[in-house]
Amino acid sequence: METQVDAEETLREKEDVKSGIDGLDDVTGGGLDPGSVVLLIGPPGSGKSIMSAQFIYNGAVNYGEAGLYVNFSESRSDFLRNMAKLGMDFKRIEEEGRFRFIDAYNVFNRMSLDLIMSHMLDELASLGVRRMAIDHVNAIAAIMNDDELRGFIAATILSVCKVSKVTCVLVGNQAQGLADNKLAELAFMCDTVIRLEARMMGDAVERFLIIEKARGRKPITSRAEYIITDRGVRVFALPTRHPAEGGWLNGKVGVGHPEFDEKVLMGGVKRGTVTLIWGMGGAEEKILLVEFATSGVHGGEKVLYVTFRDLKSVKESFRSQGHYVDEFEGRKLKFVEFSPIKVTPGIVLLALKEALEDFQPSRVAVEGIAALRWIPREDYHRLINKMALLFKSYGVTAMMSSGSGISVRETDEFKVADNVIYIWSERKEGGNVVRKVSTIKMDGVHDENAMELVYEERRIRVFDIY
Repeated sequence: METQVDAEETLREKEDVKSGIDGLDDVTGGGLDPGSVVLLIGPPGSGKSIMSAQFIYNGAVNYGEAGLYVNFSESRSDFLRNMAKLGMDFKRIEEEGRFRFIDAYNVFNRMSLDLIMSHMLDELASLGVRRMAIDHVNAIAAIMNDDELRGFIAATILSVCKVSKVTCVLVGNQAQGLADNKLAELAFMCDTVIRLEARMMGDAVERFLIIEKARGRKPITSRAEYIITDRGVRVFALPTRHPAEGGWLNGKVGVGHPEFDEKVLMGGVKRGTVTLIWGMGGAEEKILLVEFATSGVHGGEKVLYVTFRDLKSVKESFRSQGHYVDEFEGRKLKFVEFSPIKVTPGIVLLALKEALEDFQPSRVAVEGIAALRWIPREDYHRLINKMALLFKSYGVTAMMSSGSGISVRETDEFKVADNVIYIWSERKEGGNVVRKVSTIKMDGVHDENAMELVYEERRIRVFDIY
Protein backbone atom coordinates (compact mmCIF):
# COMPACT_ATOMS: atom_id res chain seq x y z
CA MET A 1 0.00 0.00 0.00
CA GLU A 2 1.42 3.39 -0.99
CA THR A 3 1.90 5.75 1.92
CA GLN A 4 1.57 9.52 1.82
CA VAL A 5 5.37 9.79 1.93
CA ASP A 6 5.66 7.44 -1.07
CA ALA A 7 3.08 9.47 -2.97
CA GLU A 8 4.95 12.69 -2.24
CA GLU A 9 8.25 11.15 -3.37
CA THR A 10 6.61 9.89 -6.57
CA LEU A 11 5.20 13.35 -7.27
CA ARG A 12 8.59 14.92 -6.56
CA GLU A 13 10.29 12.50 -8.96
CA LYS A 14 7.84 13.39 -11.72
CA GLU A 15 8.53 17.06 -11.15
CA ASP A 16 12.31 16.78 -11.26
CA VAL A 17 13.92 18.69 -14.11
CA LYS A 18 16.51 16.41 -15.67
CA SER A 19 19.69 18.05 -16.91
CA GLY A 20 20.39 15.15 -19.25
CA ILE A 21 24.10 15.58 -18.49
CA ASP A 22 25.63 12.15 -18.05
CA GLY A 23 25.94 11.49 -14.30
CA LEU A 24 24.87 14.92 -13.05
CA ASP A 25 21.28 14.00 -12.28
CA ASP A 26 22.50 11.02 -10.25
CA VAL A 27 24.79 13.29 -8.23
CA THR A 28 22.09 15.90 -7.55
CA GLY A 29 19.64 13.27 -6.36
CA GLY A 30 17.44 13.10 -9.44
CA GLY A 31 17.73 16.49 -11.09
CA LEU A 32 16.62 20.02 -10.25
CA ASP A 33 13.41 21.50 -8.91
CA PRO A 34 11.22 23.22 -11.52
CA GLY A 35 11.49 26.98 -11.21
CA SER A 36 14.76 26.78 -9.31
CA VAL A 37 17.77 28.97 -10.06
CA VAL A 38 21.20 27.39 -10.23
CA LEU A 39 24.45 29.32 -9.96
CA LEU A 40 27.16 27.48 -11.90
CA ILE A 41 30.55 29.03 -11.16
CA GLY A 42 34.12 28.19 -12.03
CA PRO A 43 37.31 29.42 -13.68
CA PRO A 44 37.66 29.95 -17.43
CA GLY A 45 37.89 26.67 -19.32
CA SER A 46 36.18 24.57 -16.66
CA GLY A 47 33.21 23.70 -18.88
CA LYS A 48 30.54 26.03 -17.49
CA SER A 49 29.19 27.10 -20.88
CA ILE A 50 29.22 23.52 -22.15
CA MET A 51 27.20 22.31 -19.15
CA SER A 52 24.66 25.12 -19.41
CA ALA A 53 24.32 24.48 -23.16
CA GLN A 54 23.81 20.76 -22.53
CA PHE A 55 21.09 21.62 -20.01
CA ILE A 56 19.23 23.68 -22.62
CA TYR A 57 19.83 21.31 -25.53
CA ASN A 58 18.90 18.13 -23.66
CA GLY A 59 15.75 19.80 -22.41
CA ALA A 60 14.60 20.53 -25.95
CA VAL A 61 15.70 17.27 -27.57
CA ASN A 62 15.07 14.72 -24.82
CA TYR A 63 12.34 16.25 -22.68
CA GLY A 64 10.37 18.50 -25.03
CA GLU A 65 11.09 21.66 -23.04
CA ALA A 66 11.78 24.87 -24.94
CA GLY A 67 14.97 26.67 -23.96
CA LEU A 68 16.41 30.18 -24.00
CA TYR A 69 20.11 31.04 -23.91
CA VAL A 70 21.15 34.61 -23.10
CA ASN A 71 24.83 34.95 -23.89
CA PHE A 72 27.00 37.89 -22.83
CA SER A 73 30.30 36.16 -23.59
CA GLU A 74 29.88 34.70 -27.08
CA SER A 75 28.21 35.71 -30.32
CA ARG A 76 25.43 33.63 -31.82
CA SER A 77 27.58 32.34 -34.70
CA ASP A 78 30.43 31.35 -32.38
CA PHE A 79 28.04 29.64 -29.98
CA LEU A 80 26.31 27.61 -32.70
CA ARG A 81 29.63 26.59 -34.24
CA ASN A 82 31.32 25.61 -30.97
CA MET A 83 28.37 23.60 -29.70
CA ALA A 84 27.96 21.82 -33.04
CA LYS A 85 31.47 20.45 -32.52
CA LEU A 86 30.14 18.78 -29.37
CA GLY A 87 27.19 17.21 -31.18
CA MET A 88 24.61 19.85 -30.21
CA ASP A 89 22.70 21.10 -33.26
CA PHE A 90 21.17 24.26 -31.81
CA LYS A 91 20.43 25.62 -35.27
CA ARG A 92 18.07 22.71 -35.95
CA ILE A 93 16.11 23.03 -32.71
CA GLU A 94 15.98 26.79 -33.22
CA GLU A 95 14.36 26.26 -36.63
CA GLU A 96 11.94 23.81 -35.00
CA GLY A 97 10.81 26.47 -32.53
CA ARG A 98 12.27 24.81 -29.45
CA PHE A 99 15.15 27.21 -28.81
CA ARG A 100 16.00 30.90 -28.87
CA PHE A 101 19.40 32.56 -28.57
CA ILE A 102 19.75 36.15 -27.38
CA ASP A 103 23.05 37.69 -28.43
CA ALA A 104 24.13 40.05 -25.65
CA TYR A 105 27.79 40.00 -26.58
CA ASN A 106 28.01 43.78 -27.09
CA VAL A 107 26.07 44.87 -24.00
CA PHE A 108 28.16 47.34 -22.00
CA ASN A 109 25.70 49.76 -20.37
CA ARG A 110 22.42 49.81 -18.47
CA MET A 111 20.32 50.92 -21.41
CA SER A 112 21.40 48.06 -23.65
CA LEU A 113 21.04 45.65 -20.72
CA ASP A 114 17.44 46.76 -20.16
CA LEU A 115 16.68 46.11 -23.83
CA ILE A 116 18.15 42.61 -23.57
CA MET A 117 16.10 41.87 -20.45
CA SER A 118 12.93 43.09 -22.15
CA HIS A 119 13.72 40.82 -25.10
CA MET A 120 14.30 37.95 -22.69
CA LEU A 121 10.90 38.39 -21.03
CA ASP A 122 9.18 38.50 -24.43
CA GLU A 123 10.84 35.25 -25.51
CA LEU A 124 9.98 33.55 -22.23
CA ALA A 125 6.31 34.28 -22.82
CA SER A 126 6.08 33.70 -26.58
CA LEU A 127 8.07 30.46 -26.73
CA GLY A 128 6.74 28.90 -23.54
CA VAL A 129 10.28 28.52 -22.22
CA ARG A 130 10.89 26.00 -19.44
CA ARG A 131 14.70 26.25 -19.33
CA MET A 132 16.94 29.29 -19.43
CA ALA A 133 20.67 29.96 -19.18
CA ILE A 134 22.35 33.33 -18.66
CA ASP A 135 26.04 33.22 -19.54
CA HIS A 136 27.64 34.90 -17.78
CA VAL A 137 26.23 37.00 -14.96
CA ASN A 138 29.56 38.78 -14.44
CA ALA A 139 28.63 41.01 -17.39
CA ILE A 140 25.42 42.04 -15.61
CA ALA A 141 27.21 42.50 -12.29
CA ALA A 142 29.77 44.78 -13.94
CA ILE A 143 27.01 47.18 -15.05
CA MET A 144 25.11 47.31 -11.73
CA ASN A 145 26.06 48.15 -8.18
CA ASP A 146 25.34 45.67 -5.38
CA ASP A 147 21.85 46.97 -4.56
CA GLU A 148 20.82 47.13 -8.21
CA LEU A 149 22.09 43.61 -8.85
CA ARG A 150 20.27 42.24 -5.82
CA GLY A 151 17.02 43.85 -6.90
CA PHE A 152 17.44 42.75 -10.50
CA ILE A 153 18.05 39.12 -9.59
CA ALA A 154 15.17 39.05 -7.12
CA ALA A 155 12.61 40.84 -9.31
CA THR A 156 13.58 39.79 -12.81
CA ILE A 157 15.17 36.35 -12.47
CA LEU A 158 13.97 34.68 -9.27
CA SER A 159 10.43 36.02 -9.45
CA VAL A 160 9.89 35.13 -13.11
CA CYS A 161 11.39 31.67 -12.71
CA LYS A 162 9.34 30.80 -9.63
CA VAL A 163 6.05 32.00 -11.09
CA SER A 164 6.56 30.55 -14.57
CA LYS A 165 8.35 27.38 -13.43
CA VAL A 166 11.34 28.21 -15.58
CA THR A 167 14.47 26.44 -14.39
CA CYS A 168 17.43 28.76 -14.84
CA VAL A 169 21.21 28.33 -14.87
CA LEU A 170 23.25 31.43 -14.09
CA VAL A 171 26.84 31.03 -15.25
CA GLY A 172 29.44 32.83 -13.16
CA ASN A 173 33.05 33.26 -14.19
CA GLN A 174 35.31 33.02 -11.15
CA ALA A 175 39.09 33.14 -11.32
CA GLN A 176 40.78 30.65 -9.00
CA GLY A 177 41.78 32.22 -5.72
CA LEU A 178 39.80 35.39 -6.42
CA ALA A 179 36.86 36.19 -4.19
CA ASP A 180 33.92 37.96 -5.82
CA ASN A 181 31.49 39.62 -3.42
CA LYS A 182 28.79 39.89 -6.06
CA LEU A 183 28.97 36.17 -6.86
CA ALA A 184 28.77 35.46 -3.14
CA GLU A 185 25.60 37.54 -2.98
CA LEU A 186 24.15 35.62 -5.92
CA ALA A 187 25.04 32.32 -4.27
CA PHE A 188 23.03 33.36 -1.22
CA MET A 189 19.97 34.10 -3.35
CA CYS A 190 20.08 31.03 -5.63
CA ASP A 191 18.57 27.64 -4.83
CA THR A 192 21.56 25.59 -5.95
CA VAL A 193 25.24 26.44 -6.22
CA ILE A 194 27.62 24.22 -8.18
CA ARG A 195 31.28 25.14 -8.32
CA LEU A 196 33.58 23.69 -10.97
CA GLU A 197 37.28 23.33 -10.32
CA ALA A 198 40.16 22.35 -12.57
CA ARG A 199 43.88 21.81 -12.01
CA MET A 200 46.77 20.22 -13.84
CA MET A 201 47.60 16.66 -12.84
CA GLY A 202 50.56 15.33 -14.80
CA ASP A 203 49.77 15.84 -18.47
CA ALA A 204 46.01 15.92 -17.90
CA VAL A 205 43.50 18.30 -16.33
CA GLU A 206 41.73 17.05 -13.22
CA ARG A 207 38.18 18.36 -13.02
CA PHE A 208 35.63 18.06 -10.24
CA LEU A 209 32.43 19.77 -9.22
CA ILE A 210 31.36 20.70 -5.73
CA ILE A 211 27.71 21.12 -4.78
CA GLU A 212 27.97 23.95 -2.27
CA LYS A 213 24.24 24.41 -1.88
CA ALA A 214 21.14 22.44 -2.83
CA ARG A 215 18.07 23.93 -1.21
CA GLY A 216 15.37 21.30 -0.67
CA ARG A 217 17.35 18.46 -2.27
CA LYS A 218 19.60 15.66 -1.07
CA PRO A 219 22.61 15.18 -3.37
CA ILE A 220 24.23 11.75 -3.10
CA THR A 221 27.64 13.43 -2.83
CA SER A 222 28.98 16.94 -2.47
CA ARG A 223 31.98 16.30 -4.73
CA ALA A 224 32.21 14.46 -8.05
CA GLU A 225 34.80 14.07 -10.79
CA TYR A 226 33.91 15.09 -14.33
CA ILE A 227 35.56 15.18 -17.73
CA ILE A 228 35.00 17.11 -20.95
CA THR A 229 34.72 14.92 -24.03
CA ASP A 230 33.89 15.49 -27.69
CA ARG A 231 30.25 14.94 -26.67
CA GLY A 232 30.22 17.36 -23.76
CA VAL A 233 30.57 17.03 -20.00
CA ARG A 234 30.34 13.66 -18.23
CA VAL A 235 30.09 13.44 -14.44
CA PHE A 236 31.10 10.37 -12.44
CA ALA A 237 28.41 9.04 -10.14
CA LEU A 238 28.37 5.67 -8.44
CA PRO A 239 25.38 3.64 -9.67
CA THR A 240 22.74 2.81 -7.09
CA ARG A 241 22.86 -0.92 -7.69
CA HIS A 242 22.84 -3.79 -5.22
CA PRO A 243 23.64 -6.94 -7.24
CA ALA A 244 24.17 -9.06 -4.13
CA GLU A 245 20.44 -8.82 -3.41
CA GLY A 246 19.77 -10.75 -6.60
CA GLY A 247 21.40 -13.86 -5.17
CA TRP A 248 23.69 -14.45 -8.17
CA LEU A 249 26.93 -13.64 -6.33
CA ASN A 250 27.07 -17.05 -4.69
CA GLY A 251 30.18 -19.17 -5.16
CA LYS A 252 33.93 -18.69 -5.18
CA VAL A 253 36.52 -17.61 -7.73
CA GLY A 254 40.16 -18.65 -8.11
CA VAL A 255 43.07 -18.22 -10.51
CA GLY A 256 42.67 -21.65 -12.07
CA HIS A 257 45.62 -23.33 -10.32
CA PRO A 258 44.39 -25.82 -7.70
CA GLU A 259 47.25 -25.52 -5.20
CA PHE A 260 47.10 -21.72 -5.11
CA ASP A 261 43.31 -21.64 -5.00
CA GLU A 262 43.08 -24.18 -2.18
CA LYS A 263 46.03 -23.19 0.00
CA VAL A 264 46.22 -19.43 -0.51
CA LEU A 265 42.67 -18.48 -1.45
CA MET A 266 41.10 -21.07 0.85
CA GLY A 267 39.14 -22.61 -2.01
CA GLY A 268 38.66 -19.31 -3.79
CA VAL A 269 37.60 -15.76 -2.96
CA LYS A 270 33.92 -14.96 -2.65
CA ARG A 271 32.26 -13.61 -5.78
CA GLY A 272 31.73 -9.87 -5.69
CA THR A 273 34.76 -9.21 -3.50
CA VAL A 274 37.92 -7.19 -4.17
CA THR A 275 41.27 -8.96 -3.83
CA LEU A 276 44.62 -7.19 -3.59
CA ILE A 277 47.82 -8.91 -4.74
CA TRP A 278 50.58 -6.98 -2.99
CA GLY A 279 54.20 -7.37 -4.00
CA MET A 280 57.21 -5.42 -5.13
CA GLY A 281 56.20 -5.02 -8.76
CA GLY A 282 57.71 -8.31 -9.92
CA ALA A 283 56.46 -10.93 -12.34
CA GLU A 284 54.50 -12.78 -9.65
CA GLU A 285 51.62 -10.31 -9.48
CA LYS A 286 51.34 -10.09 -13.27
CA ILE A 287 51.28 -13.89 -13.60
CA LEU A 288 48.51 -14.22 -11.03
CA LEU A 289 46.39 -11.53 -12.70
CA VAL A 290 46.81 -13.15 -16.13
CA GLU A 291 45.79 -16.53 -14.72
CA PHE A 292 42.84 -14.98 -12.88
CA ALA A 293 41.67 -13.40 -16.14
CA THR A 294 42.18 -16.40 -18.42
CA SER A 295 40.63 -18.87 -15.98
CA GLY A 296 37.51 -16.73 -16.08
CA VAL A 297 37.52 -16.62 -19.88
CA HIS A 298 37.95 -20.39 -20.16
CA GLY A 299 35.11 -20.78 -17.68
CA GLY A 300 32.76 -18.84 -19.96
CA GLU A 301 32.95 -15.52 -18.12
CA LYS A 302 33.59 -12.07 -19.52
CA VAL A 303 36.73 -10.45 -18.12
CA LEU A 304 37.85 -6.82 -18.11
CA TYR A 305 41.63 -6.36 -17.89
CA VAL A 306 42.77 -2.90 -16.83
CA THR A 307 46.43 -1.94 -17.11
CA PHE A 308 48.67 1.06 -16.51
CA ARG A 309 51.51 -0.21 -18.68
CA ASP A 310 51.96 -0.66 -22.42
CA LEU A 311 49.20 -2.91 -23.80
CA LYS A 312 51.60 -4.64 -26.16
CA SER A 313 53.69 -5.78 -23.17
CA VAL A 314 50.56 -6.95 -21.36
CA LYS A 315 49.48 -9.12 -24.28
CA GLU A 316 53.00 -10.53 -24.45
CA SER A 317 52.62 -11.55 -20.79
CA PHE A 318 49.51 -13.51 -21.75
CA ARG A 319 51.32 -15.23 -24.62
CA SER A 320 54.36 -16.11 -22.52
CA GLN A 321 52.05 -17.98 -20.17
CA GLY A 322 50.50 -19.90 -23.05
CA HIS A 323 47.37 -17.80 -23.51
CA TYR A 324 46.70 -16.41 -26.98
CA VAL A 325 44.50 -13.40 -26.44
CA ASP A 326 43.68 -12.98 -30.13
CA GLU A 327 41.40 -16.00 -29.83
CA PHE A 328 39.04 -14.42 -27.30
CA GLU A 329 39.77 -10.68 -27.14
CA GLY A 330 36.61 -8.69 -27.81
CA ARG A 331 34.25 -11.58 -27.11
CA LYS A 332 35.27 -12.68 -23.63
CA LEU A 333 38.21 -10.41 -22.82
CA LYS A 334 38.40 -6.63 -23.05
CA PHE A 335 41.47 -4.51 -22.35
CA VAL A 336 41.43 -0.96 -20.97
CA GLU A 337 44.80 0.79 -21.12
CA PHE A 338 45.78 3.97 -19.26
CA SER A 339 48.92 6.08 -19.45
CA PRO A 340 49.73 6.93 -15.80
CA ILE A 341 50.76 10.54 -16.47
CA LYS A 342 47.86 11.28 -18.83
CA VAL A 343 44.96 10.34 -16.57
CA THR A 344 43.07 11.77 -13.64
CA PRO A 345 40.79 9.95 -11.18
CA GLY A 346 37.80 11.15 -13.20
CA ILE A 347 39.16 9.78 -16.45
CA VAL A 348 39.86 6.39 -14.85
CA LEU A 349 36.51 6.11 -13.06
CA LEU A 350 34.39 7.14 -16.04
CA ALA A 351 36.28 4.81 -18.40
CA LEU A 352 35.82 1.91 -15.98
CA LYS A 353 32.13 2.67 -15.53
CA GLU A 354 31.60 2.81 -19.29
CA ALA A 355 33.43 -0.51 -19.78
CA LEU A 356 31.42 -2.16 -17.00
CA GLU A 357 28.17 -0.90 -18.53
CA ASP A 358 28.98 -1.85 -22.12
CA PHE A 359 30.96 -5.08 -21.71
CA GLN A 360 29.22 -6.39 -18.55
CA PRO A 361 32.09 -8.54 -17.24
CA SER A 362 31.89 -10.75 -14.18
CA ARG A 363 35.63 -10.42 -13.44
CA VAL A 364 37.96 -7.42 -13.47
CA ALA A 365 41.75 -7.52 -13.24
CA VAL A 366 43.58 -4.26 -12.48
CA GLU A 367 47.31 -4.39 -13.06
CA GLY A 368 49.68 -1.94 -11.39
CA ILE A 369 47.38 0.59 -9.76
CA ALA A 370 50.45 1.80 -7.82
CA ALA A 371 51.53 3.57 -11.02
CA LEU A 372 49.17 6.35 -9.91
CA ARG A 373 50.78 6.83 -6.51
CA TRP A 374 52.34 10.05 -7.78
CA ILE A 375 49.00 11.85 -7.62
CA PRO A 376 48.12 13.67 -4.35
CA ARG A 377 47.41 11.27 -1.49
CA GLU A 378 43.86 12.51 -0.99
CA ASP A 379 43.04 11.96 -4.67
CA TYR A 380 44.62 8.50 -4.67
CA HIS A 381 42.67 7.53 -1.56
CA ARG A 382 39.43 8.74 -3.14
CA LEU A 383 40.19 6.90 -6.40
CA ILE A 384 40.89 3.56 -4.70
CA ASN A 385 37.74 3.79 -2.61
CA LYS A 386 35.52 4.70 -5.55
CA MET A 387 37.01 1.94 -7.71
CA ALA A 388 36.18 -0.64 -5.04
CA LEU A 389 32.65 0.72 -4.65
CA LEU A 390 32.20 0.74 -8.43
CA PHE A 391 33.22 -2.91 -8.73
CA LYS A 392 30.90 -3.92 -5.90
CA SER A 393 27.97 -1.96 -7.34
CA TYR A 394 28.29 -3.97 -10.57
CA GLY A 395 28.77 -7.24 -8.72
CA VAL A 396 32.10 -8.06 -10.36
CA THR A 397 34.87 -10.05 -8.72
CA ALA A 398 37.95 -7.85 -8.86
CA MET A 399 41.62 -8.62 -8.40
CA MET A 400 44.19 -5.85 -8.50
CA SER A 401 47.95 -5.73 -8.10
CA SER A 402 49.92 -3.06 -6.31
CA GLY A 403 53.03 -2.66 -4.22
CA SER A 404 55.69 -0.33 -2.86
CA GLY A 405 58.26 -0.11 -0.11
CA ILE A 406 55.71 0.81 2.56
CA SER A 407 53.86 -1.64 4.78
CA VAL A 408 50.84 -3.05 2.99
CA ARG A 409 48.66 -2.68 6.09
CA GLU A 410 49.11 1.09 5.97
CA THR A 411 47.90 1.48 2.39
CA ASP A 412 44.59 2.61 0.93
CA GLU A 413 44.47 -0.59 -1.12
CA PHE A 414 44.61 -2.74 2.02
CA LYS A 415 41.76 -0.83 3.64
CA VAL A 416 39.33 -1.22 0.74
CA ALA A 417 40.21 -4.81 -0.23
CA ASP A 418 38.22 -7.74 1.14
CA ASN A 419 41.13 -10.11 0.56
CA VAL A 420 44.88 -9.37 0.57
CA ILE A 421 47.57 -11.72 -0.75
CA TYR A 422 51.11 -10.68 0.18
CA ILE A 423 54.03 -11.85 -1.97
CA TRP A 424 57.68 -11.27 -1.13
CA SER A 425 61.13 -12.73 -1.74
CA GLU A 426 63.82 -13.94 0.65
CA ARG A 427 67.41 -14.79 -0.13
CA LYS A 428 68.56 -18.04 1.44
CA GLU A 429 72.06 -19.14 2.26
CA GLY A 430 73.88 -19.88 -0.95
CA GLY A 431 72.20 -17.00 -2.76
CA ASN A 432 69.00 -18.73 -3.83
CA VAL A 433 65.90 -16.53 -3.84
CA VAL A 434 62.70 -18.00 -2.46
CA ARG A 435 59.31 -16.45 -3.21
CA LYS A 436 56.84 -16.55 -0.36
CA VAL A 437 53.12 -15.89 -0.16
CA SER A 438 50.68 -15.31 2.68
CA THR A 439 47.01 -14.47 2.97
CA ILE A 440 46.98 -11.58 5.43
CA LYS A 441 43.34 -10.57 5.03
CA MET A 442 40.26 -12.39 3.78
CA ASP A 443 36.51 -12.18 3.86
CA GLY A 444 36.16 -15.43 5.77
CA VAL A 445 38.41 -17.88 7.57
CA HIS A 446 42.02 -17.87 6.38
CA ASP A 447 45.53 -18.98 7.29
CA GLU A 448 48.26 -16.32 7.50
CA ASN A 449 51.13 -18.82 7.54
CA ALA A 450 53.80 -18.17 4.93
CA MET A 451 54.11 -20.66 2.07
CA GLU A 452 56.60 -21.04 -0.74
CA LEU A 453 55.44 -19.90 -4.16
CA VAL A 454 56.94 -21.64 -7.19
CA TYR A 455 56.35 -21.20 -10.93
CA GLU A 456 57.20 -24.22 -13.02
CA GLU A 457 56.14 -25.21 -16.52
CA ARG A 458 53.34 -22.63 -16.53
CA ARG A 459 52.01 -24.00 -13.27
CA ILE A 460 51.66 -22.14 -9.99
CA ARG A 461 52.77 -24.36 -7.11
CA VAL A 462 52.44 -23.69 -3.40
CA PHE A 463 54.39 -25.59 -0.74
CA ASP A 464 54.02 -25.55 3.01
CA ILE A 465 57.05 -24.37 4.97
CA TYR A 466 57.98 -26.47 7.96
